[in-house]
Amino acid sequence: LLGWEHDGNALSPEVRTQALQRCSAFGAQDLSNLAWAVAVLCIRDTPLLAGIAQHAHRKVAQFEPQHLCNVVWAFAELGWGATCLRHERTPLVGSLSLAVARRLVEVPNPGLSATAWAMANLIGLDHKRSAAASKRSRG
Repeated sequence: LLGWEHDGNALSPEVRTQALQRCSAFGAQDLSNLAWAVAVLCIRDTPLLAGIAQHAHRKVAQFEPQHLCNVVWAFAELGWGATCLRHERTPLVGSLSLAVARRLVEVPNPGLSATAWAMANLIGLDHKRSAAASKRSRG
């Protein structure tokens, strides 16, 4: 990813195409790592994010708790939440919500507050309630 040229918002069409072609062969950890890296680099490339979301939605059952935490955080960090939902975002948010709810007890303690914050953003809870939930999860 570090070799990809981008303007902070979008990748070149060639790089995007290459990334999306590779996504189809990616496993859960690969998709999780890609989503995390895109978020860290602040790449807000809608077609790339939609592609990652589509593949993540299909493979969410294969995600380990850390993969879930990474993907939830990445999409929330990039503003892919309920406040700006489009039709391609809804399936991922729904499948991530169910997966996190089912496996919440497996999420390591350091990931609980970040996951709570991210899920609150993805499903559209306001920040005050999100902060209160995060504080309660830390004890």
